[in-house]
Amino acid sequence: MIVKIAEQNFEFDLSKGIGQRELLDKLFLAYRNKFPFFINLLISICEIKNVEQEHKFALAYTKLNIDSERIDIFLNFEKMEKKKFTAEEFLYLIFHELLHNYFYHFQRFEEFDKDGYHELSNIVQDYYVNAYCNELIGKHVYEKLKNKKIDGINYDSISELCNFNNISGLPKEEELRQQWTDIKLIKFLINNGTKKNSPSNDNCKDKNGNNKNNNTENEENLKIDEHSLCKVSEPKNEKNKNLSENSIKEIFKNKIEVLENELKSQNYSTAESELFERKANSIKPDYFLNILKLKRIITKALGKNTEKSYKKLHRKKQGSEIVFKGNLKTNGYKLIIGIDVSGSISEQDLNLFINMLYGLNKKKKDYLFDIIYWSNNDIKQNKTYFEDVNDIKEFAKKKVYSTGGTDVTEFHKYLNERYKEPIEVINITDGYFYYDKNLNSNIQKYHFVLTEQLSESFKNFYSGNTFDIINIKQEKN
Repeated sequence: MIVKIAEQNFEFDLSKGIGQRELLDKLFLAYRNKFPFFINLLISICEIKNVEQEHKFALAYTKLNIDSERIDIFLNFEKMEKKKFTAEEFLYLIFHELLHNYFYHFQRFEEFDKDGYHELSNIVQDYYVNAYCNELIGKHVYEKLKNKKIDGINYDSISELCNFNNISGLPKEEELRQQWTDIKLIKFLINNGTKKNSPSNDNCKDKNGNNKNNNTENEENLKIDEHSLCKVSEPKNEKNKNLSENSIKEIFKNKIEVLENELKSQNYSTAESELFERKANSIKPDYFLNILKLKRIITKALGKNTEKSYKKLHRKKQGSEIVFKGNLKTNGYKLIIGIDVSGSISEQDLNLFINMLYGLNKKKKDYLFDIIYWSNNDIKQNKTYFEDVNDIKEFAKKKVYSTGGTDVTEFHKYLNERYKEPIEVINITDGYFYYDKNLNSNIQKYHFVLTEQLSESFKNFYSGNTFDIINIKQEKN
């Protein structure tokens, strides 16, 4: 196949791996100055491969490979050669797959997929990813792909979807792309009654809303992205087999975040920087954690066992005692605050907790409470940290942060071994862990402060006078 790259014609044998690699190398070299951030991100975290034999019907799809800790992007080089792809069209398809992962679509749309809105979720994701690719590479490339009978989602697709479901109120294209986010759009469609099997022009539904046969060879029409194949690859490495799918997705999210921060400090184009802002707005949470509520719980625990006294002499007058009402403070139970650092609480929220806790703990010469960071790691090795931690980077140096999962039994074992005097415990966590209440009798009160919604099973397991459950997650108005 002959491909024109940077005004030069190059010939590649795309039936062989070496020819595919040569094409990608030339492509990345030609566009490295125009898209320094995304080309570097591709090289750093992605592996581009030919489609698997059993999925030769697909044009492109993505899998998360935990064994290599890389994102596998699969391209159908044979079909791309038959469609006579240009350099820009190759890049468009690669960027389409990359941006799905860059915007954490593998994680952020899970709740909608579980509720049966998988197809709608794909439509919304593809609309925004295509819009981003149009901004970076050019809308004309999308139109060329469309002329080659490669179907994608655009504003007309969303408009037709609204018409089919009798939905009004869809904003104009510019506002939808620039001011709305992908999550806002899917919530708008669902809340206004979009049917779960609504048709679209993405080549996966017919006019009656039924699935077409996607798993057959169809040279005439292709989908720009085969979402049904986008998943987490089955781990082959023994150490990864015990990881849940959610844990693997969280590992990739963290990996992308770290690389993003490193690469942003180097070089990027104006078009790329605009996409950074778009991502920041898209992943901004639509909830907040009521830190003030948590602070009240702590101060209330610290204020317990205060005795009122009228016996303290304040001053004398004319030989007689004048006694004023006062508070004589005695020590209450020792307060222990645990923070779940298994990766389930976001970095931003962890920063909020750390700043508030250390600010509160430094008000006296002596520390008011112990702070323990817990995850699957052995807390005895990590110790209990009293010293100040200014931000999450300093916190990471303590080597207690983990994305390996959540096991509250480690925290409970540590409490039982470390503390023999009466204590009160506040545990800040999302509540997603294997339940355990093997606790010594010296624990007088145990408060669970949840950063996610309370489940019925959690409520039933931790019932009784010892336990208190408080949810601090609140939706923004």
